[in-house]
Amino acid sequence: MKLLDKTVNFSGAKLALISNGKILTILHDAIPTIPYPNMWDLPGGGVRILKLPLIVRHVSAMRS
Repeated sequence: MKLLDKTVNFSGAKLALISNGKILTILHDAIPTIPYPNMWDLPGGGVRILKLPLIVRHVSAMRS
């Protein structure tokens, strides 16, 4: 099965953070049992209620 053959239901948010012409991305671990192993992604995730403080904390943690 190819990655693009999969349908995924997602409720949450992704964030494109661009600084000095560079975009912040994350690389998923290469563990075959996790979703999208060893693939690049944008920071974000599932949330019940989208709140700005949650996004700020997440981005701050990613940049540390």
